Order: sequence, then structure tokens, then C-alpha cells
Amino acid sequence: MVDFIQLQQRVKEHLRQDRSIHLIEAEGPTIEAAVSEAAVLLDVPVKHLEYEVIERGSSGLLGMGRKGWKVRAYERAAGEETREEDADEAEFGEFGTELKPAVPDKNGEIFVLFTSDGAMLKVTPPVGKGKRATDAQAMMLLNNRAAKEIDEDLVKTVVREADGEYVRVGFFSHSLANDSSARLEVVENNMKALLTVTAPGPGGFDLDYDYYISLLNQNRVYYGIREDFLRDFVDHPVYREAVVVAEGLKPVNGRDAFIRYYFETGKEKVKIVEGANGKVDFKNINIIRNVVEGESLAVKIPVEQGVPGKNLSGETLPAVNGRDIPLPTGKNVNVAKDDKTIIAGTSGQVLLVGDKINVEPVYQVKGNVNLSTGNIDFLGSVVIGGNVEDGFSVKAAGNIEIHGTVEKANLQAIG
Repeated sequence: MVDFIQLQQRVKEHLRQDRSIHLIEAEGPTIEAAVSEAAVLLDVPVKHLEYEVIERGSSGLLGMGRKGWKVRAYERAAGEETREEDADEAEFGEFGTELKPAVPDKNGEIFVLFTSDGAMLKVTPPVGKGKRATDAQAMMLLNNRAAKEIDEDLVKTVVREADGEYVRVGFFSHSLANDSSARLEVVENNMKALLTVTAPGPGGFDLDYDYYISLLNQNRVYYGIREDFLRDFVDHPVYREAVVVAEGLKPVNGRDAFIRYYFETGKEKVKIVEGANGKVDFKNINIIRNVVEGESLAVKIPVEQGVPGKNLSGETLPAVNGRDIPLPTGKNVNVAKDDKTIIAGTSGQVLLVGDKINVEPVYQVKGNVNLSTGNIDFLGSVVIGGNVEDGFSVKAAGNIEIHGTVEKANLQAIG
């Protein structure tokens, strides 16, 4: 048990740790880049960081309005690293707060793109313990693509800044016959667009994001475009393989209204009762479904409206609304003020007759009370057309009417 002195010491320690926290803000084109930049500013490994996203990045529209990610970070207090070795503590902190997922290590990457603007170079920063891209790697890729008039100083600057943006660093001899090409196929009744791209040859143009957007729009594809996928596809193209670049939204039809019953609606099911000695008491088979006045018997779950969809052209696809149904009210039942709950109007046995809910205040046994009926315990009156056999009991909140004989049995009638 923690005494008052120990509690004071704990509070002081928490205050000391809070005061030692040094918060910084960092930005980057991706969440990984922003966290990596925060780690550099604090001079600690990424795995020792706690951070929160204060501004989410955005890819913009058609290359316009692109916005970077911004995080607020601080170095995790000493000792927390050892706690994270435990699988449970790695997922949830000491006070049940969810910790940020670990950022995987990733090397910085280099991309070369040949466009009408020239030889374009993009470099991304490393993540975690990943290695930074080098000037030599960038020059090798440019030379492999036969780039010319390379501005080596600019290449060094692009590699050093690693801001994830394409920059023209040279030119190349364009070969029109070797340009990359793309084919777009709209399938599934204008609900899916498939893109197939061929690789460029020596001196051929690569295809960029704006080209793909233009190709989609030329084919009347405006909705459901996978913009983030296309941006990544520019850097990591897959050639001669159809990829999904846009998907429509299918309409969802509404659900029909239905009744949720609070009692067994099928054929009467025998419920065997096992005694304390482990033996089954076949006299207590509980086939009567007793209810009391005012008890909820069923509720209508309302109809759902359909949710419209959209095809790739942005045209609305109508949905079908669900169908409504009436309340299945029968004898001796009422409807609550919510207009959807059915309640018992009297005490007795609840039955589903056809599609109507009835409450019968009188329980009728056409034959004898025996193993086929079991003992009877009813909240209304009981009418028995035959005999009450030896060893059975009949209990009724109302009257008991027996048309046959009563053997050594137990009868209890309140009415």
C-alpha cells in the first residue's frame, strides 16, 4: 500500500520529469520525414520520441495546394524504453494511453524522371536509422538514364535537402519513339478504371502524375481517383500490369424493417431442468412462456434508407430504400408511446399466432397433465380438459378448472 509520503514523492518525480521535457516542432513532406526531422533536432533516435500530429499533410489537387506534415515531439523520459520491451506496455502506456506506433527504419530514396521539363531528380529523407542518399548514387542513376548537362552542384543541394520534390538538374536527348505509354480501361459498368503502363526506352519520357490525371479526365473519370496511389506510382511504376487507379462507390440498399422478439417464436421448445443431484426433472419442462402486464414483448427495428453511390463520372447511383412493415399486434397487447414497442396488455402466455402477437390470459390443456405437459406454472387461469396425474403440480395466478380427476397432485390457485 502506498502511504502519503510515497505518494508525495511520486508526484514530485512526475513534476520533475514534466519540467525536463523539451518540446520542438518539425515539418516534412510525409509523417515519417517530420518525425525523422524532430529526431535530428532533438539529437535522439526516433524510437526515443513521443510525438503528436498537430497538422496533417495533404497531397492537394492536381499538384496544387500540397501541404506538409507538422508534429510536436519530445524525448521520452528515461526508463520508458525498458517498459516497451514488454508486448503489452508497447501498445499501451502506464495510464492506459495508446503510444504512437514505432516508425520503421527506411533509407532515403532517389528518383529520376525524364519529362518535357528535362531530367528531374527527387530525393527523400531517411527514416529512423535509415541511411541518407548520397551524391554518388544520384549521379549514377542520372548517368544510367543518359542525362546530359547535369548540374552537379544542384544535385548535391537536392540530395542534401531531401525535401521529396522533383527538381530539374539536367537535360537529355529525347527519343519520341521510346516514350512511356499508358492505356486506361474503364470496366464494371463505369465503376473501376484499370491503368497499364509500358516502360520508357532510352531517351523516352516518363509519365508523371499530371499526365495520369489528364488521361483519367479524358476518359470521363472524375470520381474515386486514387491520388495517393498515383503519386507513389510515379516513383514506383509497375509496367505491363493492370492496376486499379479509380473506383466508384456502389450504392447500398436500405434494410427492411423487422421485428425483434423478446420471446421464443418458433415451435415450443422443451427446456429440461436439471436438479441439484444432477438428475433431469422431466416434470419441469418449462414450455409456458409467461409474461406480466406491461412487459415488453417485441420491438420494431425501423426501416433504413438506402445510401446512393457514384460512378467514375460522378453520376449518382440511386439506392433502394428498405420496406416498412406494420406492427404485428394481436389480442391483449398494446403499443408503447414510442410507436414501435409491443407490450403485454395482461398477464398470461405470449403466443405468435400467424404473424400476430397474442397474450392469452387462460392456459388450456386439452388432455391430461402428465409428462407431455410437465408441471404447470401460469400467471393466468388454467383449464384442464383431462386429469392431473400422480406427482404433478398445477399453479395458477387465476383460477384452476379441471374437467377430469385429480390424483395425488399439488394444486395452487390464487384466483
